[in-house]
Amino acid sequence: MNVAADPFWSRASWVGLSSTTLGRVRLGNATTLLFLNSIQSNAFDDSTVFSPINLVTFIGGPLTGGTAWTNQVVYDSPNLAGFTFSAALSAAETQGGRNGAVRAGYRGGPFAVSFAWQDVKKDPLTFADGTSPNNTRAWQLAGSYDFQVAKLFAHMGTIQNNGTEAAPLDINYKVWDISTSVPIGGQGALLAGYAQRKTNDAVGPVPATAAGGNKERKVLTVGYDYQMSKRTDLYAVVLHDKTVTNVLPAPPSLVGASATNVAVGMRHRF
Repeated sequence: MNVAADPFWSRASWVGLSSTTLGRVRLGNATTLLFLNSIQSNAFDDSTVFSPINLVTFIGGPLTGGTAWTNQVVYDSPNLAGFTFSAALSAAETQGGRNGAVRAGYRGGPFAVSFAWQDVKKDPLTFADGTSPNNTRAWQLAGSYDFQVAKLFAHMGTIQNNGTEAAPLDINYKVWDISTSVPIGGQGALLAGYAQRKTNDAVGPVPATAAGGNKERKVLTVGYDYQMSKRTDLYAVVLHDKTVTNVLPAPPSLVGASATNVAVGMRHRF
């Protein structure tokens, strides 16, 4: 993803109408249903820096569409005895094809499960839309269960990279993760997660400095989060990221790389 291509109002900016009995309709730039499916069943929430599932799905990989779509119409159903449903369509205009997505879920007591599917054909112009012209399809099944002493989260799904009409591809990536949040005291939590994205299909070679082209990526994160107040927390995180990439120059070869990152900080939500 390219932060330099992220213009003003490229985050969530929409208008809508809602009803407790009929649901809600939103128009504008809104978070994708796939990203919502990922962050709402995830020990690391919406982090695209530390969350293993977010890193292997949305950052530096084959998925297009990013985390938000512009010119989007989204319908969100009301909560029907724990069941919810959403559908989204992003207009093509002059940016290629249309994007579409659906998501359904159930939440009852300590258990939650949800499923999301999306089809991306819209050539991107902004960071929120992603920065690849490839057509991709993806699905993701998510679940969580709160055991009180620990809350367990998991995802599984696929990303299908179909390339473009001029340069078609047929590469399927399998994605899965597991993460947990363990309460410590009244305000702290131990967080841990592991995710993997892998393909057995042929992946074209890329320059060694390119983010894409991975045949395999594995991310392990362990951290501690302390909630100082409702909106402010302190955290310490260790992340290990490992990839296997088909790289140039010719002849292409598989090259493994890994890095360990350590971060400490304070976060305040406005």
